[in-house]
Amino acid sequence: MGRKMLWDFVLSDVIRVEDNTGGDLERIRLLIEQYGDLPMDIADASLVVLAERLRIYRVFTTDHRSFSVFRPRNAEAFEIFP
Repeated sequence: MGRKMLWDFVLSDVIRVEDNTGGDLERIRLLIEQYGDLPMDIADASLVVLAERLRIYRVFTTDHRSFSVFRPRNAEAFEIFP
């Protein structure tokens, strides 16, 4: 039931699914190296890079510990909710 609801939400027009570009890959690699002590994985780094590219700094995550440390290059910090 939960997975069906998730896919129904993802496939609706409520959200936009964005792809990484070739230019994002180097930035992802650099972020993983920079935050290697956390560690930052590819999924986290991809979200940071997309946020930087789209200039979206309000994020929905349950990973408050990591995202309170990650610093996007175009903003002081992420605004985390809930």
